Amino acid sequence: MGCCYWLTAASADENSVRADTGHRHFRIKLQKFEGTGSWETWWAHFKNCASYNRWTERDKLAFMKGALTGNAAQVLWDTARVITGSWKKQVDLLKTRYSGERQAKNIALNYKLGAVDIMRAFRTPSGYTQTDGACIS
Repeated sequence: MGCCYWLTAASADENSVRADTGHRHFRIKLQKFEGTGSWETWWAHFKNCASYNRWTERDKLAFMKGALTGNAAQVLWDTARVITGSWKKQVDLLKTRYSGERQAKNIALNYKLGAVDIMRAFRTPSGYTQTDGACIS
């Protein structure tokens, strides 16, 4: 995931808050999530950003949608608006799809399917694999 990015406030409103409180206001920049990395790591980062930046539920939904790329962004197109329009329902959907347990199952399945494809690639017309000795001349 990488480290958080700190950005100084740029708008007039934030500058006026800085003058009133005497504190500089920073924002944490939300990282992108494409569905291939750790959901748990990204989710912890997201919650940290939301808390520190004081996002409302509406903000959380907008920032989450904006952070999704690749396969994770496809979720927005493949899912009913009633789910993608709800902060809590969208979080549940993404957790279900990208949590560590689900990812581990997907990796195991892909590995298993890959092993089957490798064995198919080594099959000869007679049905033996090239590693069976029966095909070695």
